[in-house]
Formats: sequence, C-alpha cells, structure tokens
Amino acid sequence: MFWRWLFTLYVTVCVLHGTETFTVVTYNVENYFLADFGTRKAKPEASRMKVVEFLEAIDADVIALQEMGRRAALTELRGRLKAKGLDYPHEAWVVGPDPAIHLAVLSRFPIAKNRSHKQVSYLLDRKRFQVSRGIGEVEVQVNSRYRFVLFNA
Repeated sequence: MFWRWLFTLYVTVCVLHGTETFTVVTYNVENYFLADFGTRKAKPEASRMKVVEFLEAIDADVIALQEMGRRAALTELRGRLKAKGLDYPHEAWVVGPDPAIHLAVLSRFPIAKNRSHKQVSYLLDRKRFQVSRGIGEVEVQVNSRYRFVLFNA
C-alpha cells in the first residue's frame, strides 16, 4: 500500500554523447518526527526503518520528501541512508507556515538553485487557504549540459 505515498519517476536525458539515465522519487514520509510535536507523535523506529528500506530498494538519484519533521530528522534520515551506502551530499530544505512539517530534497547531483515558495495560498469556494508546507522549487544540475527544475509540494 506504500505506493499510495511513493511515486518513482524514471527520467532519461539525451545529451550530446549518448543517453544518461537518472531516477527521481517523491515520498510522503508521513510526519517523520524524532520526537512528539504537539499532538503529532514521533515516528516509531520500525516505521523509520521502513522508509530507509523503501528508499534503499529504489536507490534514486534525487529524493523529494514531504512531511519531514525538523531539520534533525532530515539529518538522521541522511545518516541512515549513508549507513546503507546511499550518499546524498546535496540538499534543499523548505520551511512553510506549518512549523511541524517541511519539504526536503536530497540529491546526488548539485542543487543549482533553491527558489522555494514559503508563503503560498489559494482560493477555493471563495475561501483563502495556505499551503501548509510551502512549495519547493529546486533546480538540480545533473551534468554540465543538463539541469531540471523539481517541484515538491
């Protein structure tokens, strides 16, 4: 059932000297908290291990994460991934209006630009709503000839 929250996108990029393939995955980690935050409970150890297992199985080059807890939670997740041989030296972090949940991008490729939007609202049925996590807009430099913009919400 994790496919409900996990979506993998395989991207093939043609460059001058052939084809290079890389993988992008987006994953709602559902409140990846190391400690309780208000009424939200910390993510149990077994659940955090499952997140790592899924990401290890996919071995994506770029990971877009939703509902990350505080920055320490991202650091902890990166450490777990690195212990499994998955190194993501580049990251982007988005803080939105909700102080508990955030967006993050982990990448094997450099982050060229982070133009994320922290205060985003929309009108629905004549009522204004805020996007609680903001919207990530991250430019990833795959190689010297190709970069792409990833949107994360």
